[in-house]
Amino acid sequence: MERLDLRSENCPIPLITVKLKLKQMAAGEQLCVLLSDPGSVKDVPRLLAKKAIPFERRLRDSATELTITKP
Repeated sequence: MERLDLRSENCPIPLITVKLKLKQMAAGEQLCVLLSDPGSVKDVPRLLAKKAIPFERRLRDSATELTITKP
């Protein structure tokens, strides 16, 4: 599983990065994303829900960890 640490990035960079990465992924592949920017913590899950892409959210230290599975 690939891991993207985007804690140092502010919106919209994490959203754009996740969108681009999802286009490159094959069905069934997983991606772990670490976010800390409040806007990104809201926007990335909203994008995933809108596109019906399953994900799990966990709080990890001062960051949000999303484990995304490409359908």
